[in-house]
Amino acid sequence: MNESGNINISSDFIKSNYAVSTGASITGTLRLPIVKNGLLSTLITGSYSYFNAFRSSSIGTTIENNISVPVSYDNRFATTSFAIGMQASPFSESKISPFADANLSLNILSLSLSQNDITNVIFSDAVRMGIITNAGIVFKLNNEYGIVAVSYTHLTLPTIYSV
Repeated sequence: MNESGNINISSDFIKSNYAVSTGASITGTLRLPIVKNGLLSTLITGSYSYFNAFRSSSIGTTIENNISVPVSYDNRFATTSFAIGMQASPFSESKISPFADANLSLNILSLSLSQNDITNVIFSDAVRMGIITNAGIVFKLNNEYGIVAVSYTHLTLPTIYSV
């Protein structure tokens, strides 16, 4: 526990509680063509992911001053990412168009653990940088719409700033 009353969380807590956790995510990408035919584009991406969205609080008892006391635990983990990068699409004007891109991302992590509705744990390493790479194929349905199949990789770099 530190001077402000917060407890630092070990990485084992995160691995065991969020490895296969349910949640929700929303991502949007703004693609700005650099070359008129769409061969090269600048990408600006934003995303938000929230884990444990469908998990209820854990309820049990704990011992305080040799007395059994009811307790409820609840934990939340969210990530917010902002990225900027480049995309190459060599056959951008054909019906089936492969693409690849790379982005530098800023990731903001927030985690909390509440006991009896009082938040007493906050994740200490809150800001990290990373590299996001994507590759995929666009199947164009018409001039406005298409279907995208994509493979996504996110590499987080060592911590550059701790809150």
